[in-house]
Amino acid sequence: MCLALPLRITQILGPGSALAEGPDGERTISTHLIGTVTPGAYVIVVYGSAIREVAPDEAAEILGLLAELAGQDPPLAQ
Repeated sequence: MCLALPLRITQILGPGSALAEGPDGERTISTHLIGTVTPGAYVIVVYGSAIREVAPDEAAEILGLLAELAGQDPPLAQ
């Protein structure tokens, strides 16, 4: 089973590549499927590829639900 996670773009690394952060730290992701993104944007990531951009409140809601499922305190979306 795969899990799609909302991550926040922290830096554009080049065409089709960005650095993004989430509950488990930072990682390099592909943005080829969604085109241009800007630092601070939230995206849904599956298997290392961003598949769509989401609003910060939607990202916070998803992260909160995932934290509840894991029995943790929900992280705050920035």
